[in-house]
Amino acid sequence: MSEQSHFYGGQAIIEGVMMRGKKVWAAAVRRSDGTIVTTRQQIEDYGEKYPWTRWPLIRGNLA
Repeated sequence: MSEQSHFYGGQAIIEGVMMRGKKVWAAAVRRSDGTIVTTRQQIEDYGEKYPWTRWPLIRGNLA
């Protein structure tokens, strides 16, 4: 199975920016003293954790 392309995105947050990739999201914020604080978190893939969430029929009925 070929790997599907992924679109990376971001948005402005108060005094900073947030970016999202395929498996990680990150945010950087400037504090009032001028320092920049960053954080990065892994994104859980619910399709790998719960394979039934990839089944369209069940997903559609639950929505």
